[in-house]
Amino acid sequence: MLIVNVLLTLLFGTTSFYLIGTNVLTWVGVWKIFKKCGAKPWHAVIPYYREYVMAECAGREAEGRIVFVSTIISSLCSVINIFLSSKNIVWVFVDITQIVTGLVVLIYEIRIYAGLTDVFGRSKLWILPWIFLDWIVAPIWGFRDKYQPKWKLEDFAGAEAEFFSGAHAAALDKGLAVNIDERSVRDFFKSSIFSGISTCTSNRAAWFSFWAAPAPERRRF
Repeated sequence: MLIVNVLLTLLFGTTSFYLIGTNVLTWVGVWKIFKKCGAKPWHAVIPYYREYVMAECAGREAEGRIVFVSTIISSLCSVINIFLSSKNIVWVFVDITQIVTGLVVLIYEIRIYAGLTDVFGRSKLWILPWIFLDWIVAPIWGFRDKYQPKWKLEDFAGAEAEFFSGAHAAALDKGLAVNIDERSVRDFFKSSIFSGISTCTSNRAAWFSFWAAPAPERRRF
């Protein structure tokens, strides 16, 4: 029974069958959302990594890395608590760690869901339902045809590749990207050097005028 509790905690973050059921509903909805966003749908059933992919779909990859690490730490704390038979200094430390990581996850999930509402062109009022009722919201966004992303992950991948090759990027014509801050990024799952593309509406003329301007002038865009 102890092993079962540990496995359930690692996979679902809980041993409650009710919460496990709501998690499964969330996964089903996220599966469809990933498919709409051009991500691999089966990533929806991978614990922890699922949150990172969701952040990628929302254009919030940095937040996704933080949630990824914080969620793992929180789950490990839950597993440790299973083995603690009495409340002692270790129990206090583990509980404090879990509270802190839980707050971190909440803060950065809000940022991820805010990005997701932008991608799907929805009101920020959806953020609260995503936090407290994701097992209802995820299937709605996943299965209803009217909830469609404005762009997909491959749009950014194509823009990144063509930007560095000097070729014309089709994604730029769509007005998907401007406000570029060139930097080197190494994350847990891939390593690349790219211009961090944050989304906003623009046209190609604004793009080229941005790069043609001196560095001090770019700050005004």
